[in-house]
Amino acid sequence: MKSIHNKHKKQKKYWLLGALVVLFLLAGLVSIAIATNSWPFAKSNSGSDNPSQSINYGPPTDEEIESSQDGKRNSTNDNKAEETDGIRQVGVEVSYAKRVGSNLEIRAFTPDVIESDGTCTATVTNGSQEVTETSKGFVDASSTICEPINIPLSALNSTGVWTVVVSYASSSSAGTSTEVEAEL
Repeated sequence: MKSIHNKHKKQKKYWLLGALVVLFLLAGLVSIAIATNSWPFAKSNSGSDNPSQSINYGPPTDEEIESSQDGKRNSTNDNKAEETDGIRQVGVEVSYAKRVGSNLEIRAFTPDVIESDGTCTATVTNGSQEVTETSKGFVDASSTICEPINIPLSALNSTGVWTVVVSYASSSSAGTSTEVEAEL
């Protein structure tokens, strides 16, 4: 009976010793946090203490209104594309021009318009040789994409570097890409 009682006493001592060690560690960490002004003892940077980080929910000032209107005017002027004979000039981008199997595959789009009545024309040149192929444009969420244009390699009588240009034309817009090189 005495040995069981001594065993419980020893276990209590170990638990008490462990709890004291944990308490001393916590007290040390809190002391360090207070001394270094660390969280949660750091001074608050709420909106009332630091006005530069607060949100102004009041009405806009005259200067803010004027600045906003200037931004709108500039944005509208920047987005106006040149028109020639009622046709809006748009940008065309070639996103892919590489050999795929026995074809030269060309992919292009125009981010400036969203319409479905356009035609894409790829012109591929190497020296004096020129090959042209067309595809239809289709509507994407934010652009008009050309269906992939596939030119058979048999129509391109030589290997090497070919220059690819894609033009887009519809009833209301037209544009041409910059030259892109495709190596065959």
